[in-house]
Amino acid sequence: MNRIVPKSPRFSFPVAIVASFCFNGSLAAKSASSDSSFSSNDQNYSHYTHSRPELFWHRKEQFTYRGTAYGITGFPLALLNTSHRWTVGGKLNLSNLSLAPFRYRIGLHWARSTGKKNNYVMKVVIPQSSKTGFGIRFLINTGRSEGLFHGRGNNSKYFKSYTEHGSGYFRAKNYYRYFVDRTRFLAYLDRNFFKSLSASIGIGFQRGEVATQSETSHLFINASDQLGNSNFRLIGISVIWDSRDDSRYASTGVLHLWSYERTYNFHSKIAAAANAERFTVNDIRYRRFSRRITYASRYIFEWINGTTPIDLFGEIGDGFNRIQGLGGNDTMRGFSTHRFIDNLRFVSNTEFRFWLATTDLLGQNFRWSAILFRDSGRVWSDLPEIKLKHLWNLHSTLGGGINLLWNQDLVVRFEIGRSSEENLVLFQFGRSF
Repeated sequence: MNRIVPKSPRFSFPVAIVASFCFNGSLAAKSASSDSSFSSNDQNYSHYTHSRPELFWHRKEQFTYRGTAYGITGFPLALLNTSHRWTVGGKLNLSNLSLAPFRYRIGLHWARSTGKKNNYVMKVVIPQSSKTGFGIRFLINTGRSEGLFHGRGNNSKYFKSYTEHGSGYFRAKNYYRYFVDRTRFLAYLDRNFFKSLSASIGIGFQRGEVATQSETSHLFINASDQLGNSNFRLIGISVIWDSRDDSRYASTGVLHLWSYERTYNFHSKIAAAANAERFTVNDIRYRRFSRRITYASRYIFEWINGTTPIDLFGEIGDGFNRIQGLGGNDTMRGFSTHRFIDNLRFVSNTEFRFWLATTDLLGQNFRWSAILFRDSGRVWSDLPEIKLKHLWNLHSTLGGGINLLWNQDLVVRFEIGRSSEENLVLFQFGRSF
């Protein structure tokens, strides 16, 4: 895969947004009360408690320490995947509940695999307060992750027989796989301007190294220039309109997110090039048909303009809320991760969510839901290639599953996705959207 080298990106239009974001007027202070807070991950909880008070009730304290209430959700985990590899790890969310909805939240995720993969993530969210007028988010991520490279474009091929011993076409067990050793740090400053309008600005850096297990891999043969180090810094700006009734599991409202991200190389002479702009438009809508049935839809359009390492090329969205695509648990359930990649990508997800039951056990609240979904998407190499007829010729998947919502805080998903290439059983922490 040759690197994307269009005209040099320019850092121009975000200047006006930065100026407006940093303006210390009274507008945001008027919209914030002493017990209402904001962050772009958990936005405007003040109106959630009015429209759906039963949700806030289940974000209850688990213990008290020195007079301060805390909420905690999470558990250890051990899984045996389809490659007969064990993954052990866990997930933990800790919230200080001395203010509504929380004074701060710390999220921890860790996982280790017998396939030499490991991942450690820590997220810290401090909502906007009336005193400072700002909220803060931090993300630290380190470990070895796995990606898949099938080539670029909609017509890239996937031959399962290339990875199966004794098939007659066997090339290598990890023919399509590559590994990324990565350390990433991000810091975002959030500001709420109105009840539903907010913005954020962030900076960060990443050090990574892309490698394959053998010289017979698809990536080594077809895009060896993508191997090696990628050390870069980034700046990102987002504008958000959020009228959802709840950020964890909404049933009404919309979420519009427009984001811009710019990456710069640290050491252009020794590192894989990272000099690009990323424009992302995210439109999410929720409609409640009845007390138990909710319809949810998401549309993402993204354009990457510049030179991008492959480990970033397979990701979609702004730095703090990055998802993998197209294909995999986050975008097109039923296709393998990174199945379709290119400069421009479009994803459409629709879900029908059926509330089955709510149970209380040992002081915990568990909400069970069934879902039916359809995921679609397509990629292009440049803007002139986009045609209206392509919207009727998308890669699509169908499936369903069970979602568990614990204390209206932690989402666990068990899903099965079916595509034209394979059927996949999925397990994932966190909401789909």
